[in-house]
Amino acid sequence: MAKVSRSEYIDTAVRDLRLNPAVDTIPTDTADKIQLTYELKPPTLLVATALGTNSSATSIMTTPAAADIFITSAQMAVTKDVSATSTFFNVSVTQGGALKSIIRINTTTLTIQDLNASVSFPLPGIKVDRNTAINLTASSSTANFTCNVSLTYYVMTA
Repeated sequence: MAKVSRSEYIDTAVRDLRLNPAVDTIPTDTADKIQLTYELKPPTLLVATALGTNSSATSIMTTPAAADIFITSAQMAVTKDVSATSTFFNVSVTQGGALKSIIRINTTTLTIQDLNASVSFPLPGIKVDRNTAINLTASSSTANFTCNVSLTYYVMTA
């Protein structure tokens, strides 16, 4: 076994693996070539849900101030009666300080409808700004509808 003596390799391993030199054993033995290998545990997926009715804005969740949220998928189901006019349903998140829509359904005026939409985002998912609201917005000039939303996400702490 070779000994790792170059501090930049050791520093990289300590930083990337978030090792604490006071508690953790810092690896310094390697084979012929230095090759850092990481074993990553998949994140625990969580689900946030909300129900919107009539013309309203509903908070689905507020992201934590001390952790990053990554949304991996969004689902939306809308049911409306014939009296609901000019309706749309939108889920928005804040990314880089800007409000962005991640899923939206528009409906047809004066028509009974049951609509569904879903979207999956490639890993790592959509990173949402810390300490911001994720909202469902529903709009109609006359309304009798419901909108169910679910978001699948995971949390990464620093």
